[in-house]
Amino acid sequence: MSDTAHDHHRHGHDHGRFGPAKALFYFFRHLRGAGNRHVLSLAEITPTDTVLDIGSGPGMAVIDAVKRFGAEHAIGVEPAGVLRAASVVRAAVRGAGASTKFIDGTAEALPMPDACADVVVAVNSLHHWEDVDRGLAEVARVLRPGGRFVAGDEDFSNGDHPRGGDPHADWPAVDYDRVVAGFEQLGLTASTSRATADDLPLNIVVATKP
Repeated sequence: MSDTAHDHHRHGHDHGRFGPAKALFYFFRHLRGAGNRHVLSLAEITPTDTVLDIGSGPGMAVIDAVKRFGAEHAIGVEPAGVLRAASVVRAAVRGAGASTKFIDGTAEALPMPDACADVVVAVNSLHHWEDVDRGLAEVARVLRPGGRFVAGDEDFSNGDHPRGGDPHADWPAVDYDRVVAGFEQLGLTASTSRATADDLPLNIVVATKP
């Protein structure tokens, strides 16, 4: 991956047109966490699970996986340093510091060993994956047998979305059918659906590794 492409994949939080100010906006915008909690609820987390969040942003899903859903460990993979730092502080404040970790990385090259996660989630991050096929292969690699993947992206094309003027409303479109087909080619069972969390319309992808 070129340096230019890598900077683009970093959501612009550390570089480019968003920068630290927009990263902090992104942090406070997601404190509400309805989409995170909906995605985590679909993952059927158990007390012995290790949860991996790709593109963990401000760390809400990672912290909620431990504090609300009872996961043993949760790890956030996030390329933006300002968001990782904020996540560490927030996890400590919430009493989840010992059970959570936030590391630098991207979907296409997860810095994790094979078969290390019971659950992988991605909330509002699929549209940032520069190489979807590589990202799906990485998910399949790090999932343990029987592991679950759940992704949820806000659907800004839905007329009921309350934030049509959101700065992320120009996110690249994701071909969710392609995501399902990609998982199936890797031997996982997968499906796509739509849901609403509070007033947020979501596109959902669920996959299970045999």
